Amino acid sequence: MSNAKKIRQKAHKETIIPLIILLLNIVLYVSNVFALKTIDLKEGVTEFVEISNRDLNAIVFPIDVKVFTKSDNLEMKIQDKRVFVSFKQDMESGASISSPEQLYFLTDNKTYSIVLIPKGIPSETVVARIETMTDKDEAMNWEKEQPYITAIKNIMKAMYTNMPPNGYEVVNVEGTKDISQWEGLTQIINRKYLGATFAGEVYKFTNSTKDSVRLKEQEFYGGGVVAVSIATHELRPNDATEVYIVRRLGGSNSE
Repeated sequence: MSNAKKIRQKAHKETIIPLIILLLNIVLYVSNVFALKTIDLKEGVTEFVEISNRDLNAIVFPIDVKVFTKSDNLEMKIQDKRVFVSFKQDMESGASISSPEQLYFLTDNKTYSIVLIPKGIPSETVVARIETMTDKDEAMNWEKEQPYITAIKNIMKAMYTNMPPNGYEVVNVEGTKDISQWEGLTQIINRKYLGATFAGEVYKFTNSTKDSVRLKEQEFYGGGVVAVSIATHELRPNDATEVYIVRRLGGSNSE
């Protein structure tokens, strides 16, 4: 084997090995950063949760809660429905606290308890679910915690991004039934977003005529509709677009 070929092979190995190490580090980093666990809270039952003894941890609730603890070893900060908690370091040795500590979470009429167990692990995100909290309850809380118009705007945004609001059920209809009231236009419902007092609907409109057609938002109001957004207003022959509708539940014409 020539010296030039040996040099090229050596350079190739020297390039591949660091790349493999880098990819492994990325995988380990991502798996650590996004460590997440879910717990179901019940009144009178204490949940035990392992969290990081050196990094900031987060506990996420579906509703607003008040937090209490008798411990002097915890640092806490409440932001919206998230409780950020970390263990203090021993002032003399600098070592992490090793004893479990208890937190109490209060809602309007119930008290829940969690014992935090410090471990030498990366930051944890703990999603807490409450026993009596249904999807409809979560949706109702989400709708009530913001002004009426803001809620409607956020439902519309959620449909465009396909990221449903808290508690909303997404129903992928993908139907084939044409429910259009206009000749030459095909209207098929694709998805529904079902909340507590609002519902979002996504329709696909196709122009099957030989002429251009222009869709207007005001043509869709009625039957409890409170907001309409059209992706593309002007449809040439055989063109298609999506129409997004927000409706108050109880209105008619919901397919």
